[in-house]
Amino acid sequence: MTYILAEDAVGSVKRTIYARKGDEVKLVADYGNVAIVEDVNGVRFSTLRTNLKNQDESPNQTTKAPNQ
Repeated sequence: MTYILAEDAVGSVKRTIYARKGDEVKLVADYGNVAIVEDVNGVRFSTLRTNLKNQDESPNQTTKAPNQ
């Protein structure tokens, strides 16, 4: 399943930036509050589940108003 990152994914030790807010990632594994995700380049990293949003919840998508 594909998700959108709600916050930047930054490593805790070396402060490596794995992905930026708004990037699409694919869920690889889920361990309770922590998820292993993969970016479009195939790089895998961990992030909190709270940092993932479904694509349907993405603020970048525009919704059309129904005709009245």
